[in-house]
Amino acid sequence: MKKKKIIFSILTIIIIFISSASVYYCYNVVEKSNKKSINFTNNTILYDILDNVYPLSFQLDNVGKKEGIPKYLTANEEASDTFYRNNILYSRELMSEKKNIKYYAEGNNNKLGNTNDDIKNIQNNADLIDKYQWYLKIAFNEKGELTYDTLGCPIAGNQNYELVWNNFKQTYFQYLDEYDTNAILHNPINITIYFAVPYKLNTNSIDAIAYYNESNLNNTNVETIIPFAFIAIITVCLYMLLYPYEIVKEVGIFKYPAKIKLEPLVIGIVLSYIGIIMIIHGLIIDTLNGYYINKLTIIGFGQHSELILGAMNILSWAGLLFLSMFCIFYLKSIFKVGFINFIKNNTICIWLFQNINKLINKVSSFDINDDINKIILKIVLVNCLII
Repeated sequence: MKKKKIIFSILTIIIIFISSASVYYCYNVVEKSNKKSINFTNNTILYDILDNVYPLSFQLDNVGKKEGIPKYLTANEEASDTFYRNNILYSRELMSEKKNIKYYAEGNNNKLGNTNDDIKNIQNNADLIDKYQWYLKIAFNEKGELTYDTLGCPIAGNQNYELVWNNFKQTYFQYLDEYDTNAILHNPINITIYFAVPYKLNTNSIDAIAYYNESNLNNTNVETIIPFAFIAIITVCLYMLLYPYEIVKEVGIFKYPAKIKLEPLVIGIVLSYIGIIMIIHGLIIDTLNGYYINKLTIIGFGQHSELILGAMNILSWAGLLFLSMFCIFYLKSIFKVGFINFIKNNTICIWLFQNINKLINKVSSFDINDDINKIILKIVLVNCLII
């Protein structure tokens, strides 16, 4: 029997772990489905991405405000100051807060980026293609002429980015019209920028992508995962239903909780279900929106953040699956002993009724005329008076 218990324990751990990990892996399905809610033909989103072009060029050229003015703008001093204050410099300040826009830029013998991923060679890297839903290469030659390459990204295709760029520049002139109608905004020169947007979007970001991603509601994400969760629950329940009861009932983790009376056990199971479902609901939402990854990284876990987050999710699902398995085992134990016998021996209500009934029988059979009973009664009365 001991060997059979060990085999059952090992099998149970393996099945719970595989089922929990499978549900967690299904988060990727939800992450990739997010691309359906992000419309990359939306000018607001594209303008927000292109808003990084001038600040990146400004940094790669490594020039100050005054030195950079002739290169980027022909206008009077007041218009120049307004342009830099309201656009390039402000956009540069916001770049670090746009966490969904990844970039790598080269120019003037300098390079800079905000990701360790080699997005420059993304089209030759299957792992990065799976990680990023949108990517684009945009370049300006020594004459400031724009060229672009979608790098094989289907979502980035069918879009004239030269037209988008020219329309984007018009938004800059809105700041200049009141100061200098003759202002000329020049394209950057000798710069190449690679932009990429991941499937796993960070909601703790100020970019337009995060804003429009709110249309992909958290509840939709949870609803997408529910079918996978049901499959996992059904799998472990069938496993418990088919496994020999005589072996399972000897395993402590099932055996000892089953000895608890029905009423407190049911209350405990219900509260446990509510608690663990609330935990899992929060984990799903904050895992998919990048909240926990961001927090774990800030705390200092760095490259281990995803591993820790995965463990948190898998352990939570494991708790839910074990709870479901225990419920099946408990129902089997009820049928094994018989419903009537189970109610008689495993409920507080019946236990109270039986003990109260015994007490009543003892009281009703008490003979007050018996000499020994008279002595006992007198002692009790004296004690009551003294108290």
